Amino acid sequence: MLSREILRKMQATFNKEDWKTRKAYLGHTSEAAFEQYCRKEGIQFEHFGQKSESSLDYKTLSIYLRTRPDYICQRGSETFFVEVKGVGRDGILKIKLESIIGAPYWATLLPLKIFVYDSARKKCSLCSFDHLKRKLTIREPERFESDRKLYFPIAISEFAWVTI
Repeated sequence: MLSREILRKMQATFNKEDWKTRKAYLGHTSEAAFEQYCRKEGIQFEHFGQKSESSLDYKTLSIYLRTRPDYICQRGSETFFVEVKGVGRDGILKIKLESIIGAPYWATLLPLKIFVYDSARKKCSLCSFDHLKRKLTIREPERFESDRKLYFPIAISEFAWVTI
């Protein structure tokens, strides 16, 4: 488990680190928050997506395998996928173009929800992929500094937040 001090330092510059450095910590904070949220809300969950510790070379796989959702979940009779995203101190959710391309495939299998965790404010939001998609249509893509990949920025003010 990472100490709070290490996580705090990482958040300040995380998006500027190279992929190898980011991959070592990718998703840990947000996924831990999601699992806490599920326990609180009575949602059963099982990890489904890529683990950061994987030895597989994911860039050689199909876009649909690379973008598979992080979790498969059940609440009562409802079964759905969840993709977990994190927001840092800049208050901007950055959705990669690749994720936008792959998500509709998964949404044909089961409903797809997006869990967003704001680590700076310790709040979360759960919305449908369709809700997120509507937010993307009014945005111009930008590029990550580290790898120049396209992403769509969404301000945290666009989401309904709850405290975990």
